[in-house]
Amino acid sequence: MKMIGPALTHKGNLKNDIEALEAAHSLEGQEGVALTTLRPSGTARFGERRVDVVADGEIVEKDTRIKVVGVRGNQVVVRAMRVG
Repeated sequence: MKMIGPALTHKGNLKNDIEALEAAHSLEGQEGVALTTLRPSGTARFGERRVDVVADGEIVEKDTRIKVVGVRGNQVVVRAMRVG
């Protein structure tokens, strides 16, 4: 048990974890653009922020306008915005 114990210990800083989660939740409802093709994960830009995101459902092509539809744990979930 002594060998397993340290491996299971959370090594992150709790304050940083909470700040990251709050930052992710602050994006809910915001619109941005996919910087990479989301298959289903990739990178997007919201204002000046680059954020790792996950597409909800289908593949989203690079440079597509997207919207944050939710946050699951530490994942920012987005959907492509429909034109028209």
